[in-house]
Amino acid sequence: MRHFTLGGRELSRVALGTFPFDGREWGPADDPRAVSTIHAALDAGIAVFDTAPAYGPEHAEVVLGRALHDRRDRAFIATKVGVRWNTVRYYQDLTAASVREECEASLRRLRTDRIDLLQIHWPHAETPLAETMDALAALKAAGKVRHVGVSNFTPEQLEEARRHSPVETLQPLHSLLARGAEETLLPWCAAHGVPVLSYGVLCRGLLAGRFAEGAVPDDFRRKDPFFSDEVLPRIRPFVARFNDLARRLGKPPGQLAIAWALTRPGLSAVIVGARSPEQARANAAAADVTLDAATLAAIDECFADAPRVV
Repeated sequence: MRHFTLGGRELSRVALGTFPFDGREWGPADDPRAVSTIHAALDAGIAVFDTAPAYGPEHAEVVLGRALHDRRDRAFIATKVGVRWNTVRYYQDLTAASVREECEASLRRLRTDRIDLLQIHWPHAETPLAETMDALAALKAAGKVRHVGVSNFTPEQLEEARRHSPVETLQPLHSLLARGAEETLLPWCAAHGVPVLSYGVLCRGLLAGRFAEGAVPDDFRRKDPFFSDEVLPRIRPFVARFNDLARRLGKPPGQLAIAWALTRPGLSAVIVGARSPEQARANAAAADVTLDAATLAAIDECFADAPRVV
């Protein structure tokens, strides 16, 4: 497993995303299988586990805490604040009081005394960033949080946030079908020494060789712009080219997509969801796949004329 460094600690370049364990958006919960998947990821060299209170809501954090409670020292846990659930709907709240409350609740659910990385889930204009960043900095000073990061921020929002407190990581959307982060975000983070942990590298399974043909499962993907009735037929031919290339190279498409992402300048790690131990092990193995210049060019060619969706 290849690594990147954050705060002097070496971390795996492939992280496990826990959104698929939410028990709501991705179908009924299978907690024993989720725990087995987390253990398989850890044993395969994945040390970073990304979650959020919004996943479930709260269920993914509970499952992760259950899986890691006796293996805590081997794991780097990243969670988020700012997207909350009031038993009826999700809403955003980045006030200092809410940030403190969410942190304490996450600590309980995760069965830990510290969160390795606490991130703003989404920016929210109604609360000044100064208030939110000051609250996060206070939690770090108290030892409840080790690192502070943000997710889904623009370069302008990053600049504003770092005026109030250090921004130690960024989590943006990035994949072969969503390369906008390469235009401004990755260069900004490289210039400022901010590690980037991207999400969406497999495009909800589309780049893992699934759903290139046939029906889309009746789950969270129904809300994803890539799986809309208008967009999916337009991008399927490009995904088919990619799947053909993967077959010729003798690599699973998902591993090829992950390995490609890890070659992007400025990208430190990719967060990849898995719903089985087998998927977790396959994702971990992608960190050790080396791609030469000819293969990278062939991958780019597969998507050369693909429509830009996000």
